[in-house]
Amino acid sequence: MVVESYLWTVCFLVSTQFQCSSLRSVNSAIANYVNSRNAIFEAEQDNYLGSDISLSWDETEANHYLTKWKSQELEEALVSGDFGPARSFYLSKPDIEASKVFKYTRQQLGRLRKVLIY
Repeated sequence: MVVESYLWTVCFLVSTQFQCSSLRSVNSAIANYVNSRNAIFEAEQDNYLGSDISLSWDETEANHYLTKWKSQELEEALVSGDFGPARSFYLSKPDIEASKVFKYTRQQLGRLRKVLIY
């Protein structure tokens, strides 16, 4: 449903922008639009902080899980309407401490401290 809506929006924008008269020219214009859009996204990703850093296998796995957990927490917050950063830190602190992301980060910092101390 969302994809169909997106495609119709793109078709409308392309047809009004380029005044396409045939289906073939609309398809070509859509393909050009999608290619340009993807090129912009790729250029943006190349400019992200840390995009030039190569991660080890362990780091890639950790990044995968952290990203997944962050997305889940954000989705839950958006669905429930209870977005922690919008509340006082003192009210949000129990939620932060219960977060998988926070627990994992705290665990990794503990390991790092042990390595740095010894």
